[in-house]
Amino acid sequence: MKRILSVLLIIVMAASLLSACGGTQAPTQPEGPGASVAPQTGSSGKPTISIAIWGDENRKKTFEELFVAFEEANNCDVVVNLVAYQDYATKLATQLAAGNAPDVVWLADGMEAQFLQSGNLVDISSYVKSDADYNYPDLYESAMAAITDGDAVYGIPFSFGPRVVYVNKTLFDKAGVKSPSEYVAEGNWTYETMYDLARQMTDISKGQYGLKLWDTSSATNYVYAFYDLVLAYGADYFNQDTTDFTLNTPEGIAAVQAVYDAIYKDQSHLKPGDATEFTAGTIAMARSTFSYAKTIKGSNVDFEWEVVPVPKGPAANAPVITGFAYYCVTTNSKNPELAAELVKHMTTTDMMKTMVNTFVAPRASLLNSEEFLQQEGGKPTKDEILSSFVHVIEEQGLRSYPAHKNFSKIQDQITMDFDNYFAGVYSSAEETVKAMEQAVRALLNQ
Repeated sequence: MKRILSVLLIIVMAASLLSACGGTQAPTQPEGPGASVAPQTGSSGKPTISIAIWGDENRKKTFEELFVAFEEANNCDVVVNLVAYQDYATKLATQLAAGNAPDVVWLADGMEAQFLQSGNLVDISSYVKSDADYNYPDLYESAMAAITDGDAVYGIPFSFGPRVVYVNKTLFDKAGVKSPSEYVAEGNWTYETMYDLARQMTDISKGQYGLKLWDTSSATNYVYAFYDLVLAYGADYFNQDTTDFTLNTPEGIAAVQAVYDAIYKDQSHLKPGDATEFTAGTIAMARSTFSYAKTIKGSNVDFEWEVVPVPKGPAANAPVITGFAYYCVTTNSKNPELAAELVKHMTTTDMMKTMVNTFVAPRASLLNSEEFLQQEGGKPTKDEILSSFVHVIEEQGLRSYPAHKNFSKIQDQITMDFDNYFAGVYSSAEETVKAMEQAVRALLNQ
């Protein structure tokens, strides 16, 4: 555990840069988050709070069930709103400007910078720091750095960790093709191996593809979809403090070319706009979050599957990308005290143990715990979790998602330039990256 903690602490430098950025700091609430705000009540006459999450209907149902105990204990109603991840930040910004944002929101992967610096989040430190049973120090400092300002706490993380690759074992067995887990065991699991396997496993006549690098939450966000690959090639979209665009290097251009070749030259990767999920059973390998395992199990798929780590690339010791997802209370909340209590309730050690089959929280007491390693239904297996998640953190380290006040615009710009390349507007990876560089540097300097 000490070794894992020391690895995670390297993220602090990147994440803590938020406190040095310009803009308006979020207001502190020395009297607690409920000062001078009229409570909001629903049609039942009970206090009502709303929370916006992303995911699918199964996840929404799970959270509605989890909130029942809180509703009964606090004589209130909790309304769960499902928002598509790709629209989340834009929709939230619009709602905040109109004054009708949800009481509690999820923020992740750099979103927190935009809303923290705009003063849209409530300080909940008096709720989470004063209760010894809550055990605030158990949360990794690296996970808290991006969402705190001095003693003020503007959110609590509930999820983190590297992406993993889901493998349809049934497809590999039927094709008689050596599986990714065998290459992992040999120490030969690389991107070149993955591309080769993807070509072998693709049969367009059957609608079967070998590879899918973007998950549901990053289908239209190519920064996140390709970040592990970019790092593995020895490149990065940005420097460590997100003040410069750095992809325009031979390594970065090679990474972009590799993406293009998998989709259009080999035709072994889903095309942009194809929303087919791994659960459909027609995709041999799919990169996604660890929490996606819950979706697979909830879908009752009729094939065998396993989990392996993301492959290694030319830069064999490159870190893998991670984000932190946070519960936050918005300044639009009409019931901020109740909203803060909900955040506290959902991020206790006991609750995070309950949720460990869905989200891996950055609490020191959870990683390597039996609750985490012994997953519901035995999938992923303990060995798969250690290989694809725990050992990756220990051995390769993590690169935190960049944070910048204009990051929503920046990732939209990068995605648009990728789309232009895919559509033939740009004729080469070099031209694509150069266009990105010019546009993104302008946004970074605004």
